[in-house]
Amino acid sequence: MAREASEVSLSSSLNGGGHQGHSASASRRELKAVRFCDLTDPGEREYLLEGLVLQTYLTMLYGDGGVAKSLLALALAIAVVRGAGEFLGREVRSTPVLFVDFELDEGEQYRRACQLAKGAGLEEPPEDLYYLSAVGHSPREALEAALEECKRLGIGLCIIDSYGLALQGNAEGAGDVIGFNTRYLEPFRAEDVAILIVDHQSKPQGGQRYQDKRPFGSTYKGLLARSVLQVQATERGENSLTVRLRQTKHNFGTLAEPFEAMLTFAENGVKIEEAELDAAELAEEQTLNSTDRVKLALEAGPAFPAEIADASGLALKTVKNVLSSLRKAGEVKDTGRTDGQSKQVSLVSSPLSDRDTRDTHGANEKSRALEPGIVGTLEECIHAVPGGCWLCRKSHEGGKQPVLETTGAE
Repeated sequence: MAREASEVSLSSSLNGGGHQGHSASASRRELKAVRFCDLTDPGEREYLLEGLVLQTYLTMLYGDGGVAKSLLALALAIAVVRGAGEFLGREVRSTPVLFVDFELDEGEQYRRACQLAKGAGLEEPPEDLYYLSAVGHSPREALEAALEECKRLGIGLCIIDSYGLALQGNAEGAGDVIGFNTRYLEPFRAEDVAILIVDHQSKPQGGQRYQDKRPFGSTYKGLLARSVLQVQATERGENSLTVRLRQTKHNFGTLAEPFEAMLTFAENGVKIEEAELDAAELAEEQTLNSTDRVKLALEAGPAFPAEIADASGLALKTVKNVLSSLRKAGEVKDTGRTDGQSKQVSLVSSPLSDRDTRDTHGANEKSRALEPGIVGTLEECIHAVPGGCWLCRKSHEGGKQPVLETTGAE
């Protein structure tokens, strides 16, 4: 396929190819060493979406097709423009937004914007939400025009949908990806405009888990972004879609805890609401550290190391090391039950006392719908969890009846 390789190659961007004057601010910046002690304190780092979308830096949102990536990006744009206060439980900062579309057309995006606006309680899309269609134009023309519009309109966030079509080069080539970033994305940062770019992810390899997958192409896609978010569909209903969002990279802080968003589709609009993950679901998340995953697995009740490894997805050796540390910290204890040389453990402070107010074991309507075969035949959970905790489910599958441990504290 013929293309202007010089427009996206690393060599051209590093050898004065530029982007036809649109990096004027960056090129005029004097290249002169300064002392750190003479620099001005920039103040607290700012986010357009708390902990997830950075101000003036590149954020990437990626996932499989059909997981509502574009809808989520457009819904965020509406929340940011209207100054809604928060979006999916996170604080948002208000600023005008430009949505640059390489995927669909003006008519379809207008329908989406109206549906999302109505779902958010608005009569129509907010005034400072702008749209630019790239249909019929090269990526160079579209992105250079987008940059000029950002300057003219005082845009603070530019959403690009999507990376692959905007690049129109070799997504697996480091030179093309770095060149695209340097030539077409960095100029936005020079103008204090944040970029949220939507992307597709790589095809799964044999035995690969969804959360192990990364954006399609060169690893430099993720390396050049400062915050990276993955979207995964977890439940599809007749008029609803639940997706899980996990932050796989955050250069300037700790990774945010994974959470879910539920999209409800109706004639009068598309509504998006935050949905928290339960303990069993969080235990499977690789973006959490191993200690948190072990403790979350133990919220279901006493368990042996192998059972914790199975529930959390951690290696057995890692689980044993974590348990050793938790024993020293006084956070877990042996129950007295053994299986060969393996010792069953439990949390010192059991969350079971909170079962009346918090469904820590994931026995909610979603989990019952996902596993009707198990829940429907499982006798009452001995840990008093409606639908059964993971330990009782596992024992039920193996034909065993788990034993309820008592601590003598009651």
